[in-house]
Amino acid sequence: MRTVRVNYNDGDWTLTNINGTDEEIRRYYVGKQFNFGDNDFGEDDIVKTAISVEFISDNRAEQIEAEIQEYQDKGFNFVLEPIGNKFRCYYHPQKKSDITSTIVDLESAISWFRNVYNQRKGN
Repeated sequence: MRTVRVNYNDGDWTLTNINGTDEEIRRYYVGKQFNFGDNDFGEDDIVKTAISVEFISDNRAEQIEAEIQEYQDKGFNFVLEPIGNKFRCYYHPQKKSDITSTIVDLESAISWFRNVYNQRKGN
């Protein structure tokens, strides 16, 4: 299994796992339409065209997931949400007034989580 990021014509993207060579995976996605189903506006079909595929290092994807899980295991509610080609990082403490967020690239997300954790672990 390989982790890939599929980029769509509307700027959205998904991370998914798939088997195959680089060429087979590109042929499967690029130029093809995918239906994402209902949306909040009552429309039945949300059809997007895949425009490119990026190959994510399996080791790096696993490292990132494991590190986020470690923080969650320590009681820190971190959330990583894809937005275009960046990520919105959230820290949701118990007090709503302390919610912290930022938008960064994937590598910066991990640094941001570490910084928030180190600042707040004593609180």
